Amino acid sequence: MLETKPENGAVPTSSSRNRYANKRMLIICGAIAAVIILVVVLRVLSTVQA
Repeated sequence: MLETKPENGAVPTSSSRNRYANKRMLIICGAIAAVIILVVVLRVLSTVQA
């Protein structure tokens, strides 16, 4: 696991904040991936039916 280097204006208790940010990024990435997969599936289905 990489230790995040303290930047200017970084909050000392950043471990919990980083964990929350990572979880949020994971949810956002999952949502984007789901949307892309949905669009691809719909496009394939429409081309198959056409």
